Amino acid sequence: MLPLTSIAATFSEQNMSVREDPTFRGERRGTSTAQPGRARPRTGKGLEARSARAQVKREFGAGALSFTQVLERADAEEAIARLRCTELLEALPGIGRVTAVRICDELGVSVNRRLGGLGVKQRRALTDRLASFA
Repeated sequence: MLPLTSIAATFSEQNMSVREDPTFRGERRGTSTAQPGRARPRTGKGLEARSARAQVKREFGAGALSFTQVLERADAEEAIARLRCTELLEALPGIGRVTAVRICDELGVSVNRRLGGLGVKQRRALTDRLASFA
């Protein structure tokens, strides 16, 4: 293996930096191929859905919405139905990721389950469990 000083000397002789070397693989990962200024602004349905989910989480965490009311909104609005159960649980004060996952495991709810995909028994179990946090 060549000493570091000889590698640096080789690049300086060729007037090439390490980043210009086509064989260098260090900092090329994650480089965007998109052109600057070509990104689409966040508008439309996606932005509305994210803000609706954020608002429900804020209201649920503050106690303005009960879990039953959140489920009713999930039945009515697709954006709310796509909210993960663990995300909603984490909105409650004092419940973090670990506790939310533990609650879901105890009740037989998948960690990746969304509100719209909850079954009748899962809804009832979560409603009963969250009544103790009220």
